[in-house]
Amino acid sequence: MARILRSTFLLFLIPSLAVSAQFTWDVKAGGSHSYARDPLGAGHVSHTGRSVDGMGFHAGLGCGYNDGALIGVRAEVVFDVRSCGYQLRPADQPFMLEENGDGFMQARRSMRLVSAELPVLLTVRRFPGLRIDGGMTILRTLEAQESVTGQLVGLDPEKKVRRSVDRTDVIAPWEFALTTGVEVDSGKHLHMGLRYLHGLTDLDRPGGSSPTYLRTWQLFLSYALNGAAHRNGT
Repeated sequence: MARILRSTFLLFLIPSLAVSAQFTWDVKAGGSHSYARDPLGAGHVSHTGRSVDGMGFHAGLGCGYNDGALIGVRAEVVFDVRSCGYQLRPADQPFMLEENGDGFMQARRSMRLVSAELPVLLTVRRFPGLRIDGGMTILRTLEAQESVTGQLVGLDPEKKVRRSVDRTDVIAPWEFALTTGVEVDSGKHLHMGLRYLHGLTDLDRPGGSSPTYLRTWQLFLSYALNGAAHRNGT
């Protein structure tokens, strides 16, 4: 929790960067739907290398420099929470989240990640309201919770049960990813975008687990809390 509070505090430092008339900053929050090529964690059997998906939310600050030119730069500090998973296949059932744990049938397995992210991007603004981004993102994993929700073996098949385990210590704490994307500004607080992160870090640290280099697509909708991007000095 202390790590999360410290990262949240950092989100409020970016506006101090807007000390020149050419810098803009924005405060945004919203939801996202993520798709990733590979699930995190060991023991995925037939699901290793398959895609996972799930919903999430984010909040953060951004600071950009453009000065009316075609190409600019932008940095963000984002607090991101997302949960991606998959439906267990019959061949993988019954499934136990831990050794000697409960057996699950007709269940969904997922990983909930809480992270602080720092994208540093080159931007292209060729058309009004449209921004194309490309660069690097550094991610700090703050929390990783693996969970299974479904039917327990031997109990009422109509009753859904959820079990979770903290996996923070077995996920690599830092991730580096190449980043590209596009964002559309409606001019009335709403921003919609698509971003792709090409992970460069093997996030699975336990010996014997398959390497996981995430290839993540995020479709997001954000609400700019301060309206349109603010230009200092105007």
